[in-house]
Order: sequence, then structure tokens, then C-alpha cells
Amino acid sequence: MSSQASIRLASWNRFRTRNLTVAPGLLGKSHLFFFDGHEVNISLPNLDELPDDYDFEERGGFEGKRFSITGRQITSGRPEIYQVHVRDVDVIVSILGETTVPDEALTKPIKAVELFSEQQQNRLHELAANHGKIARRAFDLWIRTLRWQVDDWQIGMPEMSGVDTGWQTYIKERDTQKDVWAEPVIIPVRGHQTVTSAVWEEAATALASEQAPPIFYDLLYDAMIHLDREDLQRTIVDAALAAETYMRTIVHEHLPPDLDAPLRKYIDRAQISRVSSQFFPAQLDAEQKKLYSTLKKNLKDLFEDRNTIMHSGQKKGLTPEYCQRLVNSVRSLLGLSPCRN
Repeated sequence: MSSQASIRLASWNRFRTRNLTVAPGLLGKSHLFFFDGHEVNISLPNLDELPDDYDFEERGGFEGKRFSITGRQITSGRPEIYQVHVRDVDVIVSILGETTVPDEALTKPIKAVELFSEQQQNRLHELAANHGKIARRAFDLWIRTLRWQVDDWQIGMPEMSGVDTGWQTYIKERDTQKDVWAEPVIIPVRGHQTVTSAVWEEAATALASEQAPPIFYDLLYDAMIHLDREDLQRTIVDAALAAETYMRTIVHEHLPPDLDAPLRKYIDRAQISRVSSQFFPAQLDAEQKKLYSTLKKNLKDLFEDRNTIMHSGQKKGLTPEYCQRLVNSVRSLLGLSPCRN
């Protein structure tokens, strides 16, 4: 048997980061945090991919494999990058303890199967599978944390794939199929919030303290995703669930610790109409109550529409404009009183 080495290992994965825009100074930065008992390092690509002599004046934006640069601003007469679109990040997860591998494996090409015993191969397969799952879950927490800190539901979300081929609608003479008209081609351009250095540090603090995004923000962003796809009934259900979860969370956090169990149980099980009209407003100050009063009508409509959908399976007459108004009210609601997560 060849000479063996006992070494510390880590897993590596690269995950796509759709709709992630960062300040240029963040390229090469990383977040280091613990997840499920493992040290995790998630890093942005380095600026090394951009050639030192790249001429923005002549060539415009930069399109690399891992990031692109589409925005520039003029500062003191010189063009400076101010917006970078990141396509993927590297995720490294520490593997606990030490693992025995052949010495030669450290100098040979990857996965030199002939060097490993069957037991070692099975162990490495197991480590790769298990830590790949940990990496995916850690990445999910990381991207949701950025989404929450930036307050942009689009971060990390794939674009909707429709049935369109890229061809516009043509109007033809029915019998001869002669083209008579074609609709104009409109390419939608989405704007994304930029992850600034301040937001990056806030995310780092949340990750280091194991502060996951509040569930009601995840639910609100789900509602916004469904609204973007014009799945209006799902928009209503998720937005209502976000609002109800938020209000119940705030009420529960403000209950006296010595409150007797029957009364606590009564409050926890109260209908949302009572929570929204009595228990939740009692936790707000005068200024917050004033703003909340402007949201009550939309929230009432939201909960009624949700109940209609849940009880009968459908709600007729929903429009994107109407649902957008209700979602905006939930977004304002979540900003009323900070949640102690």
C-alpha cells in the first residue's frame, strides 16, 4: 500500500447568481460564516478577469465569463466603473476532522482512482455528496440574505421562461399568408438594486450572527415573483401570508414573558381580523399608527381575497394593477415596526 497522508479537506462549488449587481469595490470580497457546524466561505469573482489595458472608451462595456460591466460614470474627468453584474460565486465548505489519502494524490491529476482503496473512494464520494448539499443550502441562505438586505426580490431568481421564440407577432393575409404587419420588438430592461459596501457588511453581520431572513420577507418576495409572472391568485395568497405572519410575529414578540398560558394561547389563535384591528396596532407608536391607518383598507381587501381563494379555489376579477397596490401595502406594513429576529 502506498504512503498515506492525513489531511484537512474542504468542498468547492460554483453557483449562479442571477440578477446580482454589486459595487465594483466588492469584487474579490467574501463572506465567512458558520452553517450547520461548518465554516463556509462564499466569494465574489476577482477583477483579474478584466484585462489591465481594457479600453472602455473604444469597446464599451465588458463581458467576461464570471461578471460583466455595463455601467460607468465620469468622476473628475475620468470614467469609473460603478456597476458590476456578477454571474456566479464560489462556495467553499470546510470538512470536519482529517481524512487519509494517498500521498501521490496530492501531486497527481484529480481523481486518480488507481491510487485510492475502495473504502477511500466510497468515503470521498460520500463527502462530496454530503458537502455539496451543505453548500447548496448555505448558498441559499446567503442569496436570500442579500435579497433581504438589499430589498430586491429579483436577486438570485431566474427569469421566467415563456413560450416565445423571439419572433414578434405577424399579421398575414389569411389565404396567401402574405405578411401585412408586424408588431414592434420591445426588449424589457430590468433594473436591479446594487449591493453596496454598506449592504455587504450588513449581510456579513447577519450571517455571522446566524440571523436568517425573516420568513415574512421570503413570503413577500414570493408574492412579487408571482406578480411579475401574473400568477395573481398566488400573489394574493403569499402577500396575505406575509402580512399575517409579520403581524402575528410582532404581537408575539411584545407579549409579557409571564403571561399565563391560556391567554397566550387565545392571542396566538385569534383570527387575523382581531390581530389586525386590535392586537397589532397596540404595538405601534403614534406615527406608526398614522401610517398603518392608510394601509388598513388594502390589507382588509387582501385578507378577504385570500380567504375567497382558499375557500372556493378562485377569485375572479383580479388585475395586475390591483395586486400591485396590495403588495405595495404589505411592503409598507413590513417597514412599520422592526422585527426582533
